[in-house]
Amino acid sequence: MGGWTHLFSFCPESGSQMVDHSMPAMDHYHRIQLARYLIDENLSHARRFGCDEKQRIVDFSVPAGKLDAVISSGEPFRTSGCEGHDGQVACNRPFANSRPGPEMRNYPFPPTQADIKLIRKQLHLKPVRPKMSHPNQTGRKLRNFKLKMKD
Repeated sequence: MGGWTHLFSFCPESGSQMVDHSMPAMDHYHRIQLARYLIDENLSHARRFGCDEKQRIVDFSVPAGKLDAVISSGEPFRTSGCEGHDGQVACNRPFANSRPGPEMRNYPFPPTQADIKLIRKQLHLKPVRPKMSHPNQTGRKLRNFKLKMKD
């Protein structure tokens, strides 16, 4: 069975019931894009992700060099789920949830080196450290977990 993950950022539309809701923060959206890519490419799994106290993904359980290479490729941040016959992005509405410019959420083209530099800045990955342990097998977070051993 095959398929593609479609990922689009929430964008409040005028006249809609959610017009007063804000878009997700750019760092949050880029982290979700990165997580989606790692899962789709079988490089990691949501059960292995670590989150901080604000429930932001701060640990993707991928070796640093591999994570750096994935980010440098720009692929996680491209418009997803709209593959054409040639395997490339074929969306006819690439700016449906972001506008062209420095605040692009989905790139309908391969991001340039300047774009990747901006994405890295927007991700805010380095200063954030996990404050919670990795989720257990059921996907729940383990907080203040202590193992008691019998004598």
